[in-house]
Amino acid sequence: MLALRGWLARASGGLLGVAAAALILIEASQAVLRHGFATGVFWASEIATLLLMLLGWIGAGHLWITRQHLVVDLLGSHLDRWRRPLLLATDCLLFAGLAWLTPRIIVASTAFGGVQSGAVDLPASVRFVPVTAGLILLGIGSTLNLAEAALRAVLPSDR
Repeated sequence: MLALRGWLARASGGLLGVAAAALILIEASQAVLRHGFATGVFWASEIATLLLMLLGWIGAGHLWITRQHLVVDLLGSHLDRWRRPLLLATDCLLFAGLAWLTPRIIVASTAFGGVQSGAVDLPASVRFVPVTAGLILLGIGSTLNLAEAALRAVLPSDR
C-alpha cells in the first residue's frame, strides 16, 4: 500500500506540475498577445478554465493521498486521543460522499456528451474529466487510509 501511495503521489504531483506550467504558459502568452499585439488566442480562456479545474480536483486528491490536506487545529493537544477516530470518520464520510456523488457525475457527464463546448471543438462533457479524476484519487486515498487503519487494528503494534 505504501508503494501505491508513493506512486500515486508522484504521478499526481507530476500532473499538477505540468498543468500549472501549462496554465502559466497560456496565461503569459495571452497577456503578451493582448497587450503587445492587441490580439489573443480564442481558446485560451476555455483551456485555462479546464486547467484550473484540473488543478483543483487533482490537487484535492493529491493532498488526500499524501495526507497533507488542510487541518485546522483549534484545540491543540486536547484532542490527541481522538485524532485517529476523527481521521477514520473523515475517511468514511468521504467514501460515503463519493459513493453518493459518483453516479450523479456520470449522469451529468453523459447528458453533456452531445453538447459542443464553446471555442474548443470538444464535447462539453470534457469539463467532467477533472472532476472524475479528482474523485477517483479521493476515493483511492480514502480507501488506502481505511485499509491502513484496518491493518493497524488487526496487526499488533510495536508498543
